[in-house]
Amino acid sequence: MIPLHFKKWIILFVLASIPIKLWSQINAYSKEELDRMEMTIAYYLIQLNSIEAISAKFPQLAVSAQDALREWNNAFYNSVQAVDKDLLTLDSAAWIPKKDLMVIKYSRADYTRIKEADARSYIFEVNKRAVGKIETPVLETLLAFNPKYTKEPEKEFTERYVKDFFSKSTKTSQGLDLKIVVPQSWKGMPGDSKAGIIHKFVNRYGCGNVTLTLYATRTKTGSAAKNQGPDKNQMITGICAGNEVKDFNGKYIIDNCPAARLSVRKRGQGTHFRRNLRMGV
Repeated sequence: MIPLHFKKWIILFVLASIPIKLWSQINAYSKEELDRMEMTIAYYLIQLNSIEAISAKFPQLAVSAQDALREWNNAFYNSVQAVDKDLLTLDSAAWIPKKDLMVIKYSRADYTRIKEADARSYIFEVNKRAVGKIETPVLETLLAFNPKYTKEPEKEFTERYVKDFFSKSTKTSQGLDLKIVVPQSWKGMPGDSKAGIIHKFVNRYGCGNVTLTLYATRTKTGSAAKNQGPDKNQMITGICAGNEVKDFNGKYIIDNCPAARLSVRKRGQGTHFRRNLRMGV
């Protein structure tokens, strides 16, 4: 018998491995993004049915199981609804029967051999998920479709759903070795060496309205004027557009590289203002 917490990995792997031809005619999202969206719905249904099965089989665990599910729903159910709504809008004739089949499949899963230890372990796992300890790429999908972060994309950063970006991982690093943290679900896009751009990050799978751009700049003062490198005590200036993104300012730490600066722009905003970003050296 396969323990419950291993079953979920196997099911998700199988889901990720099944070719999906349903969306070939749809251009609003890439196939990869649509796969992630469908996987997220499956992830939710598996979790829902697992918790219900645990509650029914182990009455002594029902309260803790339902509490864990409630906490998860408070954090991410709105995201699930948003994903489902987009899939429905894209092609309701195709998505409705496919979703119905998923609901039937996971509701009929055999949980009769679950041991109490496995059930307790799964409840603990759902509690961790409720605070964001969720597998990739489901976490990124839930964040990208979260109505709160759709409305105010910068909150994903300020609420610390972040990941590390290393400039060495891109061909446009321009010789700089640095690290910054960026919002977890934002899509990274190639930079432009000629324009001094190391990398870009855009919310909502790269089709959102906020872009974070990491630049390389020449900042020479004093002895640095003779190409001896930038002055490490110099402040870096970031340029932001729109008050909605002001929370980015002062919160980015650029490790190891005073010769870099950040520009954050929100589409459709005409007001610009400047704030200093302190270096991390």
